[in-house]
Amino acid sequence: KSATFEYLQSVGVLPDTLDGTSIANFLLTTPALDKTAIGVYLGEPDELPLACLGAYVSQFEFTGLHLSDALRKFLASFRLPGESQKIARIVEHFAEHFFKQEPGPLANA
Repeated sequence: KSATFEYLQSVGVLPDTLDGTSIANFLLTTPALDKTAIGVYLGEPDELPLACLGAYVSQFEFTGLHLSDALRKFLASFRLPGESQKIARIVEHFAEHFFKQEPGPLANA
């Protein structure tokens, strides 16, 4: 757990018990956060950031959007990190969520 999260808990911005949903909600609803830092955190392989990534992605509504528009909407909320493993982790979560909402021509295959 980072010193930033501990501070945010001490001032009541985040709950005493952190979970992915509370962090995701904070990241999505707090203006002026560093988009690069959000992307780096979402790409981390640890348990809490992975839970946060899942909760973060699930907050997006992609129904009726083309893949490119959905990806653009998603990527507008943060900057992808530079590390390929982090990018892959984030894109995999995005793709899973997108295709649940927009199964496309392979839905009945």
